[in-house]
This record gives sequence, structure tokens and C-alpha cells, in this order.
Amino acid sequence: MAMAGCAENGDMPPPEPGPLSVCDIAEQAATPRVEQVAAGSGTACAVTSAGHMYCWGYTGTGIAGHPEGGIGHCYAYQAPEHRCLRQVALDVEHGCGTTFDHRALCWGSGWLGDPEASGGYYPNEVPGLENVTQVGAKAALLSDRTLRVWGIRLTEYGSWEERPIEAFPELDDIVSLPSSGYSACAVRASGRAVCWGGALIEGLYIAFSPRDIAGIDDAVEITQDSNRSCVRVGDGSIWCWGVAPLGDGTTHDSIDVPVRVLGVDDAVSVSTGGTHACAVRAGGEVLCWGGCVAGACGPAVGTTIEDVLTPVVVEGVPPAIQVAVGFWFTCALTADREIYCWGDNSDCQVGVTTSRAATATPHKVGFASEPLW
Repeated sequence: MAMAGCAENGDMPPPEPGPLSVCDIAEQAATPRVEQVAAGSGTACAVTSAGHMYCWGYTGTGIAGHPEGGIGHCYAYQAPEHRCLRQVALDVEHGCGTTFDHRALCWGSGWLGDPEASGGYYPNEVPGLENVTQVGAKAALLSDRTLRVWGIRLTEYGSWEERPIEAFPELDDIVSLPSSGYSACAVRASGRAVCWGGALIEGLYIAFSPRDIAGIDDAVEITQDSNRSCVRVGDGSIWCWGVAPLGDGTTHDSIDVPVRVLGVDDAVSVSTGGTHACAVRAGGEVLCWGGCVAGACGPAVGTTIEDVLTPVVVEGVPPAIQVAVGFWFTCALTADREIYCWGDNSDCQVGVTTSRAATATPHKVGFASEPLW
């Protein structure tokens, strides 16, 4: 007679499987689809509903999550160690992401939130953070709507903060961080936009007291680069400030006062990069403006260097739902969950496999059918 709890051969039965984690549930869900595209200086990445990250373009420093660094990959390859991701933000040499189980991870080189992190392609968990809902390249938003920031200094001559700190406890109503990799602005629950940079200094944020941006009281999305910031507000209009061209039809800088981008009244997405900005309209049309270089603003401008003072339509992109602007290149996520990119292709960040020349023509990014490793 077999004893209770034992198999017929006397061996103990296999243990009952435990409950699935949120990460396992995401990976085992139905056919995954692309949920986000992110752009850095010369790298672009896609995040899928399964929590996986696929990247192309510049892979040096490990920013693309690829073990083989320093080579520009023209296809979107899955980062082998990245899983459970729900959102990522890319800077010049590093990236950060938040997971389905509310952790913050960073990889690459630079401000990883932990001076002891190994860096490179492997994602390191940022210590001391819990209940993370969104990350920027140097900031994390927690579920209680407070911020943790790093890679900044709190006074003009102070030391750089290498680990996450609650630098601004008065900011306890934050609902979103920039959709771009820069993270010195945020949207408050009141709809106000708040920023904490001393100046526009090529990405070096000297963190003086946070200030609300005048005239913005219905912000729903904010984006930022080293030269400008833009917000999308509830009525679909876009307002920008910083270094011209800002899309208002002039060549005047407007460092502190937002100006309205002309001809956009139904935006659903906005993003800024090194010299230009782009938006998606409700019907899926992509528009770009600013300092357009290497084809980053599409066929209407070409690959010449030109200041585009008001938005131009990017022809050749199927109806889009999100746009991500890198340095001299642009990517759009379409309603069919495909990705199209255009602009500088020197590191294959546009995904054109036949040439590394810049292109103003949108190109569909190919996803590798087999792992690279």
C-alpha cells in the first residue's frame, strides 16, 4: 500500500507549482505586442507587453542591453537579460526601466543610481527604491507620487548625488515624468508642469528649487532634452520653451515662457531630442519641427540642415500612436504596433541595413527572428 503523499514507487510527488509572479504572467500572456518605443542619443528600444526589450543602433556601453558592445545593430534584437519591463527611458550612454513588479533597473555607463553597479549590458536594480511606477534616465516616480532623483547636484558647487535621494519633498503630487530620457521636469496632479534645472546646460542639471512653469495648468505629458522642454496639454495643443526653433514660427528663444506650437490642436504624443521635436496627431499623422538635421524631420525637409519654424508632416508613416525623438533621428510606433524610423543612420539607429547614410524616408524596423546570442 502506498503511503499518503507518496507516489506508487515510493518517491515523493513533485511539489505543487507556486503562484505565478506578475513577470511570469506577462511572459505567458497571449501574442506580445510592442507597447513603447524609446530613443536615446544613437540607440532605440522597443518594450513589448511580455516585458521584453528589443534594441537597435548604438550598442556601446551596454545601453542596448547587448553583450556585444560597440557595434551598431540594424535589426531589433532582444536584450537577453532584460525581462519584466513595462517602460524604459534612454539617455546618451545608459538606460533605465521600471518593471511590472515595481522595481527600477538601470544599465549601460554613467548614472545608474548605484556607484557600485557593474554597468554594461546587465540590468542592475537601483537600490532603495520600492513601488516604482515610472522612471526617467535619472529619476524614479513612486506610487505615493514622490520623486527620487540621482545624477544631479543640489547646489551649484555641491557634489553629484550618485544614489537616489528625495531631493524635493515638497513635490508630493507628481503623476508623470518626461516621456524622453531627460528627467528634470514632471507633471503634477494639478496639471502644472514643474522643473528643477538651473539652466539649459547640455544635460547637466544643477538642481535648484523646483519651479512651476508659468501658464501651464492642464499638462498631460512632458518631454525634455538638453535644449528645450515641451508639454502636451488637455486640449491637444503643445507648448514649448528653451532654445529656438520652438515651433511657434519664430527664431526667438523663450527660456522661461512656453510658446504654443502652431498648427497642432489634437496631439496624442510629443517628444523632443537633441535639436528637434515631433508630435502625433489624433488621426495618426506625425509632425516634426526644430533644428532638423540628417533627415530627422522627414521627407518634407530632406537630409539638409534646416531650421523648421512650424511643424511639417512626415510622409510615409502609417497611422502612429507614439513618437520618440533621438539625437538627429526619430521613431514612431504605429497603430499596428510596427516601428518606423528616419534620420541619422550612422549607428543603424534607423534600421536601414543597406547603408549607414542618413535618410529622410521612414523605414520599417525589422525584428530579428533569432536571438543574436
